[in-house]
Order: sequence, then C-alpha cells, then structure tokens
Amino acid sequence: MDGSPFLQNHPMVARRGWEDTVVPLSIHGDGAAVTGVGRSWNKSVDVLSRASPLAAGATLSVFHLIIIIFDTLYCEIDGKHSFIVFLRKLKWSLKACLEGEFPSVDENGVPYPRGSRGFRLKGQSLTGKGRRKLRFVVYTMRADLDFCLKRWYLQNYDTYREPCEPCNNCNANTTTRSWKDVSKDAVCFLTTWTREAWEMAHPLHPNPLMDGEVMSILCINSDWMHCAHLGAFQEYLGSIIYMLFYDILPGDAIANCKTINSQLKAHWRVHPDQGHFQNINLNMIRSSTGYPTLKGRAAEVKKTVRALQAVWDLHRARDRDSPDFILHAQIHLLLQKFSDADKALDEHPPTEFPTLPRSAQRQFEKACWDMLQIMNWLSNFFTYTRPRRLFKLTIKAHAIGHIALYSRFFNPRLAICYSGEDYMKHCKSLVQSAIRGNNPRRGSNKTLIKMTYALHVEWSKGAWLRDGSR
Repeated sequence: MDGSPFLQNHPMVARRGWEDTVVPLSIHGDGAAVTGVGRSWNKSVDVLSRASPLAAGATLSVFHLIIIIFDTLYCEIDGKHSFIVFLRKLKWSLKACLEGEFPSVDENGVPYPRGSRGFRLKGQSLTGKGRRKLRFVVYTMRADLDFCLKRWYLQNYDTYREPCEPCNNCNANTTTRSWKDVSKDAVCFLTTWTREAWEMAHPLHPNPLMDGEVMSILCINSDWMHCAHLGAFQEYLGSIIYMLFYDILPGDAIANCKTINSQLKAHWRVHPDQGHFQNINLNMIRSSTGYPTLKGRAAEVKKTVRALQAVWDLHRARDRDSPDFILHAQIHLLLQKFSDADKALDEHPPTEFPTLPRSAQRQFEKACWDMLQIMNWLSNFFTYTRPRRLFKLTIKAHAIGHIALYSRFFNPRLAICYSGEDYMKHCKSLVQSAIRGNNPRRGSNKTLIKMTYALHVEWSKGAWLRDGSR
C-alpha cells in the first residue's frame, strides 16, 4: 500500500504504530428482489455486510451482517430519509472502530448517563480487557454502480444524460474529459479524485460516511467482477458470439448455435473448468438495447473466455487479403487480453498477495490498457466503418482503467464482489423463508431473529467441541 492515495491525510496514519494495530474492513452492499421476482409488484431488500478483505475461509464465517431492510420500509419526512439516519448510526459505529474503544457518546452526540451500560463501557478496548488494542478501518466499499447511486448517493452512471459526470473515481464527462477516451494518458485518468478535491467539489454531500472522518471517496473502488465479468466481458463476448451465429458460420443461426456449443463443450472436456455454461442459446445474447450481451452469472462469463478464444481461432479469417483479417485478428487478441488479465489475478489470491508482485502487476495493467484500446477500436469500427449495433463501449470499460491504476497499490481482488454476492445469496434465501405469510416489517424481524440463532450456533461450535456437548 506504499504510496496509495488512500493513505494520504487519513486520520489513522497520524497514530504511531498503525501498521501493526489496524485491521482493514470492507463493506459490501447490494439489493435483490425476494418476492415476485421479475414482476412489477416485487419486493426487494437491501443488505449491508462487513468482512476483512484479508480474511480467508467460508463466506458465512468471514462475512457478518450489518442490516437487512425492505425497500418498502424506507420513508422520508421533512427531507430526511430513513437510510440517511441509518448511515449516521453506521458512521458512529465505524468511528468507534477507528478509535478501537467504546465511545463515550451515543450516535446523536449525547453523553451516556451515569449508571448506563454505555457509561460503564466507555473508553474500554473493543477487543476486551487484557488483549491487544486493535483498530478497524474501512478500506473498501464493495457495490455495483446501481447500489452506489441509490444508497451511497454517488454519481449517476447514465451516460445519456446531459450534463453527465458518470464516474465515482474521477470527474470524467462527455465533452472535455470524455470517459470514452480509454487511453492510458487520457485527461480523466490523470485527474482522479483526491480526498480534498472531492470534498471541495461536493461540500454538501448527503452521505455522512463521505466526510473523511471514517472513510472517503477513495474507499469507493471499481469492482472487477461487475466492471469486467458483468460489464465489458458480457458486452463483447455477446457480440463475438453473435458474429459466430449470424455472420461467420455458413448455416442458419440455430444450426450454428449447436455447432458452437459442441465446440465449446469439446474444449471444456479437454480443459475441465467448473462453473461454465451448460448451453448458450440465441436468447442469451439478445438485449433490449439492441446490442448483443451474453446473459449469465459472472463466473459463467469468466469461464467462457478461454473456450471462446479456442473456438474463435477455428473460424476466424486466416487469409491476409481477406477484408475481415484485421477485424478477426483484433478480436482474437482481445480474448487473449481478457484471459491474461484474469490469469494475473487468479494466480495471486489477496490473502497471500495484498499487493500484486511487480511482474504480475505489470502483466495485469498492460492487459487492461491493451484490451481497452482494442475495445475502443472495435466500437469505432462498428460505429463508423461498418455501422452495426455491435461491441458497445460502456462506462464500465472506463472503470477498468481505474482498476488498472489502483492495481499499483493493492490487489484488485481485495475489492472484488464474488464473496459478497455469495453472502447476498444466503441472505436472500433467509429472507424468503421468513417473509412467507408476513408483511415486510415482521419479515425483517423474523429474518434477524433467525440470523441471531444462526450466528449463535456458528460461534458456539468451538465450545461444543471443547466440552463434548452436542
């Protein structure tokens, strides 16, 4: 983390010996429909959880719930939103974590009355008496762009608005600092936010967590899973598969689909890889935007890259005099860069490599910048040279540039959302079991009661093993 912008003017750095006493935390936020999925009357929940990005183990052991709340329970009175009230309480809690001791005042700044539990605990270490005092600081906030907009009150990523500043990491726009300029020396990448610059540009930001006391905008890191696997990879793999189905192979789309699927499965039989697609049909690459997009889970999209590269190599133009030779060569190189970037991260788990080794970091950063240049070339090619709705460049491609930049300071897998999404899946199942026959308020209470019982069982396992009880 040496030289990381995150450490500049951070309150923890002023404390002597902070390197040995500070435990990094990550907060993951997401929303999901739990009833009426896919219907207009669906009910959704927001889930916030915390974990240490350096922790290793099962998801349910590493992640811990902060809050589960139905979106129908939010209210706004006199301009005060209930989620803002919750964020103030969360800030108070995180401030106590940063100090490493129980606070002397409640979340409203009122001192605890004499004789109360808070009065007895104030000033005591959070780790308990006789133990080493530790501090806990938020290092990264994991969330997709939609949650960052709705609950963190950050930038609107809709790039069709005017004026438009869609990025949380810099002041890119659609004109003078275009987010579509994905070159390494682009103005937007050279003027990424600092703590002071962002606070000056947003003096009255509604999110109380962003005031710099416990965290800042530098904790909002672009996530490789959402920006690559569920972003650029989906868009560009969808266009590549579309070309194979409709343009390159000689048969009709249905017959070509069967041919491509058989070749993908043949590759997976030789190179076994769990979690890949079982089948890719025509509906999986259709999108309401008109641009092909490969629909699927992040892991499925990720596992498709190398197999699709092998299949593409079977069908691409080889004759240098062919009008499609350069286009097909660029697509082949793009798939290689996708694979190189994932390989650099997969070989270096964050529990062992909080920062990437220099050689791996260079490999990852080079792969990112190379893929962005090819993605931009393909987007322009099908916009101007051969106009078709293929290879759409989105704001998530711009975010990959920021991921390449901060890979110099820490492993991008520290901010990846795979484990957080897995925890979200468990929470969603728990809420669905609790909401049956209950309204959202009672469903929320029942969910938290069940979670309390589950945590008691999980944390008591050691005691059961020690005393032999069952």
